[in-house]
Amino acid sequence: MKKIIIIIIAVVFVSAVGFGVYFGWKKSREILEPPKSDQLTTDNEQLTTAIEQRLKIISSQPAFGYLINNITTSSQIFYFNQNGQILRIKADGSEETISERIIENIQKIEADKDGKKAIVKFGDKNNPNFEIFDAEKNVWQQIKNASAAAFSPDGKQISYFDGVDLIVKNLSDPKQKTQKILSLSQKDFDLKWIASDRVLLLSKPSSSINSDIWEINLKTKALKIFASDKGLMVNFAKDNSIGLKFSVNERREGTLRLIGNSGAIMANLNFLTLSDKCSVNLSKIYCAVPQSYNMIKEPVLPDDYLKRAVYSNDFIYELDLEKNELLPVFEENKQPIDAMNLELIGDKLFFINRYDNRLYRLEL
Repeated sequence: MKKIIIIIIAVVFVSAVGFGVYFGWKKSREILEPPKSDQLTTDNEQLTTAIEQRLKIISSQPAFGYLINNITTSSQIFYFNQNGQILRIKADGSEETISERIIENIQKIEADKDGKKAIVKFGDKNNPNFEIFDAEKNVWQQIKNASAAAFSPDGKQISYFDGVDLIVKNLSDPKQKTQKILSLSQKDFDLKWIASDRVLLLSKPSSSINSDIWEINLKTKALKIFASDKGLMVNFAKDNSIGLKFSVNERREGTLRLIGNSGAIMANLNFLTLSDKCSVNLSKIYCAVPQSYNMIKEPVLPDDYLKRAVYSNDFIYELDLEKNELLPVFEENKQPIDAMNLELIGDKLFFINRYDNRLYRLEL
């Protein structure tokens, strides 16, 4: 694959973990651009067959979301079906239902970094409910009066909006009193706890209006803009050291950028996909890159995708940040794949295919 030089914007910050220093010496390195679909070759039929055998459907039912507890020697895989019931996939591929509770209108599932717990948003879209599901103990815990909620980076606390108040609650010590951070008039914001002392407020993305991401300092209670753009979406690694930012310009042309923990742009990437269609890790990023869409005209992103008005046909690529190389890991179109909720565990990449909503596993 031919290498194409991209422009490394700047390394303008030094993160708490020193990741800015790590990238400073790489500013003149290059990242490869995915090939056009008509450039791909299938001259090796044995290789094609081997690639197909690496991709497997592992859920018997359509999945809304999933979590993988990878703390033990063998990963525990749980998924929520369309009715909100929770199933565990056993090592032999069979399944068992661990929660038969029906949950109406599931809107969002956010797992903690270890895959032990998940925050579940459901019910009335204008007045949703939030509960925490503990996969290890198989118990539910209500987050009263919440309009948004997120786990802390270590998974031991949650932050949530209780009306107009931003609250922090300790999950490991239920007797400990909740802490009120500040009062804020907000609506339709999601939360992302990005560092021990920083929480992000994420507005709904749209290509037609400017979206803002605000940062709240939990210690100083200061509020500032983290990022602002049209169609703004971000997706961070589990340790939150780096992330991807998608946005569009006035002509609704998309851009994908590598960013640091402070929001500073580290690199422009010379391929395009939504940040939510990637699994971000410290040394490697895996992205499902659309090769085509199921509509004649170009879709309006991210709006059409989020409304499920359009579906993509994806190839999957590995972006090696240490070598600055972009390599194909799955580029077959015999079975349409529109991958979302990508998660890397060891040498396996998990995702939900929007065409059938099943949970897939790709051997890398």
